[in-house]
Amino acid sequence: MLLRDGSRLGQAFVILAILPKGVVNPMTPNTQQSITIHNTGNPEATAKGHIGAITQNNNGTGREASWHFTVDDRYIVQHIDTAFETWNTLAGKAGNATTIAIEICEFADPVRQALAEDNAAALVKYLIAKGIPNVVKQHHDWSGKDCPHTIRARPNGWQDFLNKVNEEEGEMKLSVQEVDYILSVLGKYWHDMDGSKEIQDYTHFVANRVREESGRPKQ
Repeated sequence: MLLRDGSRLGQAFVILAILPKGVVNPMTPNTQQSITIHNTGNPEATAKGHIGAITQNNNGTGREASWHFTVDDRYIVQHIDTAFETWNTLAGKAGNATTIAIEICEFADPVRQALAEDNAAALVKYLIAKGIPNVVKQHHDWSGKDCPHTIRARPNGWQDFLNKVNEEEGEMKLSVQEVDYILSVLGKYWHDMDGSKEIQDYTHFVANRVREESGRPKQ
């Protein structure tokens, strides 16, 4: 399965950056029986920034690792068709040839991190709607590795992520205080921007999505 380039899932725009056949993309079949969530282990690097890294891996000049999607607060980058296996589980064929791998970027900024995880949940929801079984795993389930560590570090973090995947469309599970806080932080970011219209427009878009989903009027 390939996403549509330029489409939107959650708060993110989709970018197709599909790898050719290579070292970590041998184009062997993937039975797509589950979805596995990872963290990149690369603090502050964006989804776009991982295009170069996985390309190096595929050329044989990087790590022996690959995955289908990298997700951050703004973009979902697809690197490999979900019909093909990736090298992501540390569990050999039992994992690599049966699961779809999603890498979530890591940010110190809690708002960016929350948006990245929300976008990953939206991607999982989309894949399930397209017929992938609703079997969502942590990398930890395959190998025992503490991954996705940003989610696992929070009390009930994994269950909260699964709740986002399974909640009804349009449902906003945030308190009034949480919505107020998110909007105040986004407002501060908008005013502190360095003049980049693209970033300001995106921040305004996200704020209006929060307002809309929580039943408030757009501004």
